[in-house]
Amino acid sequence: MPGRPMLARRDSAGRAFMLSAMAGHWRLAGAWGAGAYAPPVFKEGTVSAKSPDKPSRRLGLNLSKITELIWLFTGTLEAVIAMRVLLKLIAANPEAGFADFIYNMTDVFLAPFEGLTPAPQLDGSVLEISSLIAMLVYALTAWGTIRALWIIFEESSIR
Repeated sequence: MPGRPMLARRDSAGRAFMLSAMAGHWRLAGAWGAGAYAPPVFKEGTVSAKSPDKPSRRLGLNLSKITELIWLFTGTLEAVIAMRVLLKLIAANPEAGFADFIYNMTDVFLAPFEGLTPAPQLDGSVLEISSLIAMLVYALTAWGTIRALWIIFEESSIR
């Protein structure tokens, strides 16, 4: 994720420095306040002066890319399911090509939630509450997966 610290260490004075993923500069966080900029203080065993090709740096970048891909997939899925809810709510013609495409594409993802709750209907309009529950479940699943990946694979940011 842009702006998420990739590396963070403490200098000899106990100040925390983080390497910002966006601009590749060191940002001081701590006594001077988050967002203050300062050059890193290098000392053996604290802030690393090694190249960005260091395996832990690459792992952090890979985790960021994996996170972005998971959110992209989840966001796309959520948008398509929301479109289905809207089409059902406005009583769109299911024979129309676009509505048929959306319904068929989302059927696979909504199958586990089918029949979970009754769907209130009025003059052809349907509020698919089970689809709204599915959106919540998919969003929470994506968030939990991403958190688990970061907990498992991210190095300790400040020691």
